[in-house]
Amino acid sequence: ITDHITNIMIIIIKLNGSETFDSWKKPPLPVYTQFYFFNVTNPEEILNGETPWLEDVGPYTYRELRNKDEIQFGDNGTTISAVSNKAYVFERDKSVGDPKIDLLRTINILALTAMEWSQLPLLRELIKALLKAYRQKLFVTHRVDELLWGYKDEILSLISVFKHDVSPYFGLEVTSLLSRKTGS
Repeated sequence: ITDHITNIMIIIIKLNGSETFDSWKKPPLPVYTQFYFFNVTNPEEILNGETPWLEDVGPYTYRELRNKDEIQFGDNGTTISAVSNKAYVFERDKSVGDPKIDLLRTINILALTAMEWSQLPLLRELIKALLKAYRQKLFVTHRVDELLWGYKDEILSLISVFKHDVSPYFGLEVTSLLSRKTGS
């Protein structure tokens, strides 16, 4: 058994500092993520019962930068732990526009969710009052970067005061990160 543990330790030591280890720590090949959206072009008509007209917008391309920090080898030589980091860099030449400028009209997911909750008699009047007070509409317009990385929402900000596990921010990656963090 001691020989096996020694062999494992030697393999790990050789792995640390090797090309394989370095590739695991900081992947050398670029990873790209492309985002596409549907822009609602006829919101008033939709509210009057007409068919939605959607414009397909994209791609907005980002290069993922991945690396691992705080690498620790277990005492027994059979385990390794690390913190995985991920960042995104906008790739203008692989994209259709500028996410800090381009505006998209989409369904207001938060207002729609609140409207669904208003089916519960106890919450109906409170939710109707909140939506009216905050002038929430079924469609909202935001920049692409806000939809991706998050924006501060008035209703979520109010809820977060009373329910601390609710973030005041909403966006695709904010929601995704929170889901991964909480295991949802």
